[in-house]
Amino acid sequence: MYLSAVILGLLGNFHCMGMCGPITLILPLHQYSMGKKILAVGMYNMGRIFTYTVIGLIFGLIGHAIVLTKIHQQISITMGIVMIVSVITPFLLSSKLKGTLTNSKFMNWLRGQIKSLLKTQNFGGYFLLGAMNGLLPCGLVYVAVAGAVITGSLVGGMTYMMLFGLGTVPIMILLPLFGQVLSKKLKINTRLLMPIATTIVGLLFIVRGLGLDIPYISPHKDTMTIGVEEDAEEGKPAPPEKSCH
Repeated sequence: MYLSAVILGLLGNFHCMGMCGPITLILPLHQYSMGKKILAVGMYNMGRIFTYTVIGLIFGLIGHAIVLTKIHQQISITMGIVMIVSVITPFLLSSKLKGTLTNSKFMNWLRGQIKSLLKTQNFGGYFLLGAMNGLLPCGLVYVAVAGAVITGSLVGGMTYMMLFGLGTVPIMILLPLFGQVLSKKLKINTRLLMPIATTIVGLLFIVRGLGLDIPYISPHKDTMTIGVEEDAEEGKPAPPEKSCH
């Protein structure tokens, strides 16, 4: 299951160049030596990963609730199909819906906070800036959130989102330090990456839901519920001890 998080993170390296890249390129790093620049960028990325991990915790709990209903396989297959259909028919997500999300009160507040933090002169500010950046609308993050739900556990959701965030770190470190060079060398159509990543993860979700007994990718349906059953057993009172007379 975590394979899809790694795939998303790696593809996210190129997607982030077009989405989050502009923010990292204007980080106020010019006053620092190279060592302090690396530290500042590291704090910024730690903030992003922290936010992703917290999001993973929340949606991991939701996934655990779904597992308790014992319909998690069906949910996994359904989410995979929805992802693939959204790639084939992108008009399902109308521009009006996108505009509503982008222009919401929360997003206007978030943009204001990011604008203020871009003037930061301390490393704690870079951490907060990264944490705020992790809340910005992003298609790949939405796909990763779906993966966190499918893990079906708090720890699984946190791990999934953390791996996704770590996968995006290389480009998010290199861009602030060598942005001008990279922008000339790497000219990739990032619009193609979202459909590719979404389709790959959607297929993995479908395969997982089918319970094909493939280690780490599609565990057997019985093993997918064993943890829940064990938790339920732990909650039961112990049977009375038999006494011999």
